[in-house]
Amino acid sequence: MTDKVKLCMIGAGGHSSRNIYPCFPVLKNVEVSANADLNLERAKDVAVKNGIPRSYGDYHEMLDKEKPDGVVVCVGPDFHAKCAIELMRAGFHVCTEKPPAVSLKQCLEVVNVQKQTGKICMTAFKKRFAPAGVKLKQVVESADFGKASTISVFRTRDNKGKNLDDCLKYILDSGIHMFDLVAWLFGPAVSVQAIRNEPTSVAVLANFANGAVGTMLFPTTLSNQRIWEEITVTGSGGVFARMENSTEMMAFKKEQPIAAYKPEWCFASCDSSAEMGFIPELQAFVEAVRSGNKPESSVESVVPGMALLEATMESLRSGKNVSVEGLK
Repeated sequence: MTDKVKLCMIGAGGHSSRNIYPCFPVLKNVEVSANADLNLERAKDVAVKNGIPRSYGDYHEMLDKEKPDGVVVCVGPDFHAKCAIELMRAGFHVCTEKPPAVSLKQCLEVVNVQKQTGKICMTAFKKRFAPAGVKLKQVVESADFGKASTISVFRTRDNKGKNLDDCLKYILDSGIHMFDLVAWLFGPAVSVQAIRNEPTSVAVLANFANGAVGTMLFPTTLSNQRIWEEITVTGSGGVFARMENSTEMMAFKKEQPIAAYKPEWCFASCDSSAEMGFIPELQAFVEAVRSGNKPESSVESVVPGMALLEATMESLRSGKNVSVEGLK
């Protein structure tokens, strides 16, 4: 495909209105012809603000009339998987917001349909596309890094939940980014032990197929207004690398700096939507549709992160060490 990709958007809620729609006008090789939401007035409002010509209250009607090449879906976890399956079977390429599904089993169903239809199916894990994340991935894959040794995650958020169910909901909806990032950097986990500090703070210990070990901490006693996020990795080559808040990274080999990334905020020469990964993830979907090649965040590639997540949730329920392979 050499012409512009025609996209439609399903969903017009808070996240998509703040973070997804504003990206559309700056994307290359794309035309966003319409959006749909059960709340038609909300769909119209966000469409007008972002130069989208038509809005619908029923996405089926939108797809019938617009006949797009691809569809971006940002609604809710359970709907993501069901809608992706429906859209691929109807002949559309699809990009869904995270998480791709509510369970590993449901995610694998999406993968199977993708293989059957041959359609592009991508999950919008923006941290894979943030410039700092891309730089961190390059360090991990470099010869200097050596064999993966350790990975640690620290991510804060306020969660007013009161029980295990609230904890699991938080891990699925908010923590999923970090599970995907860990699996993207270090590969599949083989076993997981998770513990919960009442009511919803979580600690995770994971062993990986490559021999590495990792920890993930999710304290939920702080503020949603200021989320702290840090991921550190070490390799056998004496390399230490750290990424903070998805936008800055630095790496050392022994005592010598070898890589770094920091946005230039001072003179407004960078775009927060690009630095956080929203623009590049959507551009990656557009280019995947144009070329027919799998994107960096294809639904098949996110399975290891979903398996790590599911093992964590099962360990929280049972209080036991969980074999990831036993979940499949």
